[in-house]
Amino acid sequence: MGNDTAPKRDFTHLYTYTGRKFDVADPRPEDVDIADIAHALSLLCRYGGHSSRFYSVAEHSVIMSYLVPEKDALAALLHDATEAYVVDLPRGVKNAIGEPYRRLEARVWYAVCKRFCLDPDLPDSVKYYDNAILLAEKDALIHPSVPEWLVGLGYEKPEIDVVGFSPAVAEAMFLQRFKQLTEGK
Repeated sequence: MGNDTAPKRDFTHLYTYTGRKFDVADPRPEDVDIADIAHALSLLCRYGGHSSRFYSVAEHSVIMSYLVPEKDALAALLHDATEAYVVDLPRGVKNAIGEPYRRLEARVWYAVCKRFCLDPDLPDSVKYYDNAILLAEKDALIHPSVPEWLVGLGYEKPEIDVVGFSPAVAEAMFLQRFKQLTEGK
């Protein structure tokens, strides 16, 4: 039984892989760490796990960073960085939750952008390929009986290899790509 006289405490933080205390209700750029992002995204399976094999958000993000023009590559690599802190939810779940999730994700995104000097408005190329990549991922990962996605919306399926790397490999790839894109900046 709870003690009704005890003060109510709202816990809105989580402890990250590197041991940081990250408050999802009040995210701060200084609490965003690329090691936390890479590690968490490497362990998150796209499509809520409803795929033929494990395929991490980290692997997806690395692929995205090569699809877009080089000037947009860091934004593409980090476009799902919020999911390291508020998890990857399939679009249908995000849409069902609606505004509360979008507001939370937007606050975390702003902190990520401040931390890595990104414009909070994603480049058009990132928006385009984040949808177009679904066509290739669907063919590689989703049950064949599922109808085609985004038919007639003008997206061209990119030629990519969806491997399904282990979390350790995906994490290393993510960190290597981040280093490549930020070295000397």
